Amino acid sequence: MVRRVGANALAQLLPTLQESDDKQGVCIAVTELIKSTSHDGLVQYQDIFIDIIKDGLVSSREEAAVAFDELHQELGKVVIDEIVPDLLKRLKEPNALLALKDIMSKKSDVIFPILLPTLLTSPVDTEALAALAPVAGSALYKRLAVIINTLVNAESEAIDEVMLSVEDDGVHTLMQIIMGLLKDEDTKRRVFIFSRLAGFFANTELDYSMYLEDMVTRLILSLADPSPDVVKGAFEALSALVKRQPKEVLEKLVKPAKQTLDLCIDIPAFSLPKGPNCILPIFLHGLMYGNHKEEAALGIADIIDKTPAENLRPFSTSITGPLIRVIGEKVASDIKAAILVALNNLLLKIPQFLRPFIPQLQRTFVRSLSDSNEKLRKRAVVALGTLIKFQPRVDSLVTELVNGSKTSEYKDSMLKAMLVVVEQAGKNLSEASKQAILSVAEQEMDPVLIGSLAGSLSEEEAESILDGILASQTKFSILAINSFLKYSPDHVKNNAGVAEFVVGCANSDNAYMSDNATIAIGKLLLLGVESKELVDQLALNAVAPKSSSPDTRRLSLVVLRTVARHKGITDLNTVVPSIFACVRDPIIPIKLAAEKAYLEVFDMVNGSAKFDGWFKNENLTTVTGTTIAARSIGDYTKRVATRLAGVERERIEAGGDEETLFSDRIEDENEIWQVGI
Repeated sequence: MVRRVGANALAQLLPTLQESDDKQGVCIAVTELIKSTSHDGLVQYQDIFIDIIKDGLVSSREEAAVAFDELHQELGKVVIDEIVPDLLKRLKEPNALLALKDIMSKKSDVIFPILLPTLLTSPVDTEALAALAPVAGSALYKRLAVIINTLVNAESEAIDEVMLSVEDDGVHTLMQIIMGLLKDEDTKRRVFIFSRLAGFFANTELDYSMYLEDMVTRLILSLADPSPDVVKGAFEALSALVKRQPKEVLEKLVKPAKQTLDLCIDIPAFSLPKGPNCILPIFLHGLMYGNHKEEAALGIADIIDKTPAENLRPFSTSITGPLIRVIGEKVASDIKAAILVALNNLLLKIPQFLRPFIPQLQRTFVRSLSDSNEKLRKRAVVALGTLIKFQPRVDSLVTELVNGSKTSEYKDSMLKAMLVVVEQAGKNLSEASKQAILSVAEQEMDPVLIGSLAGSLSEEEAESILDGILASQTKFSILAINSFLKYSPDHVKNNAGVAEFVVGCANSDNAYMSDNATIAIGKLLLLGVESKELVDQLALNAVAPKSSSPDTRRLSLVVLRTVARHKGITDLNTVVPSIFACVRDPIIPIKLAAEKAYLEVFDMVNGSAKFDGWFKNENLTTVTGTTIAARSIGDYTKRVATRLAGVERERIEAGGDEETLFSDRIEDENEIWQVGI
C-alpha cells in the first residue's frame, strides 16, 4: 500500500502503530514499512519510526532490532544517535541492556565504538561490558587492550566473559595483552590476571598454539614469583592449561619447560598441595612417549630436587614407575643416565616411599655399572651410594660387585661402587664380604678402597694389613698410608712405624713418592701427631727435597701454613728459615705459598706480636746449613710481610661468604687430605 500510495499513507498508519500494545507485531510492520518507504518519506517520519523502535527494543527486542537495522541502513548515523544514547541511560534496566545486545548483534562494528566511552567511564559498567562483548565481533579487538586493562584495574570478573568472547581472529591481540599483564610491574594487576587465567584456559576454545610455549615459559617463571598470590594463580593457570593439551602437544613443551625450570632456583609453587602436578605431566609424557626423554628425565629430577618431601609423597609411585620402566627399555645411555639422576634425587628426598622398589633399583644400578657410557657408570655409582644407606643387607650386592670386578670390562666402576658400599654401609658387612673386598683391593692395589675398608676392620685385621704396607716403600704403599690416614686414622695415627715410614718416603729421590709423603705428613700433623722429625722433614723439603720436586717444596709450605693455622708451630727456629728462604723463589707458586706460610706462622694478620717475641736480631741457619742474615728477615717482615698482612686483613674485614673469602685455605686443606697427587 505504501509503495502504491506513497509516504502520505504513513501519516495514518504510524500513529495507529505507535498506539498499539502489540509491540512485536508493530515492529514487524514497521520493518516492512521502512523497506517500502522512500528515503524522503523516512526522513519526514523518522521521529515516529525512532520512537516506535525505542519502545519495541524494551519489549520486543529481536523484532525491534531488525527494524533498527533496516532504518539504520536507510538513514544512517542519526538512528544510532537517537536510539543508543537512550538505551545507555537505561542500562540498569535488564531489558535495555538486552536491547543493546540485540542491536549490536546486527551492527557491532558501528555501535560498539560508540558505546565504549560510556561503558568505560568510571564507575565502569562491568556487567554491560560482559554482556556486550560476546556480540561485539571484530569490533571488540580494536579496543581490547583498553577494555581488558580497564577491567583489570577494576578487578572485575567481567574480564572472564570478555576474554572468552575472543575468537581466533583476535587471538594474537588477546595473547599479547595477557603476556604483557603477566609481566606487569604492579603486583596487584599481576595477581588479578593470574586469578582469571585458570578459568580462561579451562573454557576457551581458542587456538593459541602459536603462543603456547611462550605462555608455558612465563607461567613456570611465575611459579617463583615473590607474591604468594601470583604463585597460586600461576599454579592454577598452568595446571588448567596443561590439562587441556592433547598428548602430542605435551611433547613439544618438554624442552622449553626444562630450560625455564633451570632458571628457577627455588619454586614456592611446588610447596602448594599437588604443587608439582602443574608441570609434571609434561615431563612424564615426554619420558614415556616423546623424542626428548633425556630432557624429560632431567626435568623430573629438577622437580624432585625443588619440591619438599611431603609434597612429593603423593607422586612417589607415579614418578618411580615410569622411570624404572623406561630405564629398563632399549633407550640411549644418556637417557638412562638422566633417569639415574631422578631416581637418586627420589631416594634422597623420600626413601621410605621407595622401599618396595629397592631390589629393582639395586639391579638397575648394578647393571648400569657395566654400560659403555662413562656418564651412566658414574651416576650409577652415586645412585648406589645413596640406595645402600637404606639397604640393611648388602652381602649379595658385595658378591655381585666382586664378581663383576673380575670379569667386567669396566672394572673401575665396580671398584668405585665397592668403595661407596664400604663408606656408607661398612658396619653392615659380614666377615666374608670384608675379606672379599679386601682381596679385590689388594689384588687391584686400590689404596682408597683399602683405607676405607680398614674403618670396618678390627684393630688386629687393620694392623695386619698395615704391616704389609709398611714393609716396602712403593707408590702403592704411600697411597695406602694416605688412605688409612684419611678414612681410618685411628688405626695408624699413633703407630710410630707410620711416621718413620712417611719420613723415609719424603726423603725419596722419586718425586711421586716425596709429593705424596709430604701430604701424608700434613695428615699426621693435622690429626694431632706431635713429631719433631715430621716438622724437620717439612723444613727440609721446603728448600731442598732429595727428589728436587717443585711440587714437594710447594706442598711442604702448604702443609706448614695449614698446620700453623690449626695446630700452631712451636719450633720456629727450624721452620722460619726454610720458609723465608722461599719467599723470593723464582718459581711463583712456591713464592706465593711461602708468603702465605710466613704470615700464618707468625699470625701477622692479627699483628706482629708473635714475630716480635721470637725475633732476636740474630743470624739464622736453615736445615741445609745456609745462613740467613737477621737484617734480611727484619727488613722483609717490616716492609713486605706487614704490607701483605694488611692487605689480607682488609680483605677479610670487607666480608663475604666464607667459601669465597677463604677459598685458598679450603684448596690447601683439600690438597692435603686427598689420596694421590
